[in-house]
Amino acid sequence: MRRLLLSGLFFISQSAFSGEIADTYKEGALGTKWGDTIENIKKVFPSGRRETYKDVVMYVVRDGQPIFNIKRKKNSEIIFGFNPEQQLNSIAISIQQENYSALLKTLDSKFSDHIMQSDNTTARIATWPKDDGIELSLTMARAGFFSQEIKTSFNIIYTGSIKKD
Repeated sequence: MRRLLLSGLFFISQSAFSGEIADTYKEGALGTKWGDTIENIKKVFPSGRRETYKDVVMYVVRDGQPIFNIKRKKNSEIIFGFNPEQQLNSIAISIQQENYSALLKTLDSKFSDHIMQSDNTTARIATWPKDDGIELSLTMARAGFFSQEIKTSFNIIYTGSIKKD
C-alpha cells in the first residue's frame, strides 16, 4: 500500500511539473507565432533578410535582446526557419560561447534537466524532452571542419500541427 501511495504521488508530482515548455512556447516566441509567414515576421523584425539554402527558407535578423536575462551582442543573429508551406516552425537564437553554461543552467531550472546528445570537442548538444510538439536544444559546435569559430545557439522547433487561418 505504501508503495502504491508513493507511486501515485510521484506521478502526480511529475504531471505538475510537465508542460512548462509548451506553456512557454505553445503560441510562438519573440513576438512571432508558429505558422507566421515571412511577411508576418517582417512586421516584428523589419530589418531582416530572406535567405534560401536549397529548399530551406530562412529569415535572418540581427537583434541583441537578452534571452532569459542572459545578454547577447547587439548584432547577434536570430534565424527564423520555415516549413515547405512557408510557415514559421523554428527559431535559432545565437548566443556568445561564454554564455552557454549560464543558459544551460537557466533552461534546466525552468524546464527540467537536459539530456546531453553530444559532448565532445566538435559539438555540445543539450536537449529537453519534447513537450506538446515543441523541442528545445542548446548547441555549441564548430562552424566547419577546419574552422576554429564556434557557433552557439538556443533552438526552438515546433513540430505540432499549424492552424491555418
